[in-house]
Amino acid sequence: MKKKRLGIAVAVLAGILLLGVSVFSSASQADTAERREQILREAISTGSDWTIVKETELDGYLISGAYSTDNQSALAIFEPVGNGNYKLMTATNQNREEILIDGARIHDKWYDFIWFDGAETEYAEITYTIGESESDTRRYDTRDMEILCCESPETEYTLQVVYYDRDGNPYQ
Repeated sequence: MKKKRLGIAVAVLAGILLLGVSVFSSASQADTAERREQILREAISTGSDWTIVKETELDGYLISGAYSTDNQSALAIFEPVGNGNYKLMTATNQNREEILIDGARIHDKWYDFIWFDGAETEYAEITYTIGESESDTRRYDTRDMEILCCESPETEYTLQVVYYDRDGNPYQ
């Protein structure tokens, strides 16, 4: 009788262990938007119940824009790890009323990622300043609230981003 109980206990524990490993393994795989949202829930200490609303792909990497139920926005970069899976490379978040700017090195190039989920906008102007000289201002259509991906012109620079609504009112 004791051996039977021990066998049942071992089987139950093995089943729980396998279930735990399976759940952890599937949660660490970011092959779907839902799984990437779960990773954001676990990785970002502020904000809750993240929902990815925009994604763009750049050289195999996924750049995701998300919002939370408590007025936060996040910009996350997911690195490919093979077999259609991704791992979280970096994420930044702040209040939805603020413009998100993050950066990452992708295949030996530095990119700036910019996203604003706080208001409907028509366009954004991005100006890089390198040393004392200001480069040309780049203008982007933002009516679809896309994530902007800009290859950086140099290794040291400053970046100014201004979004505008259809009446020309700026958001900085």
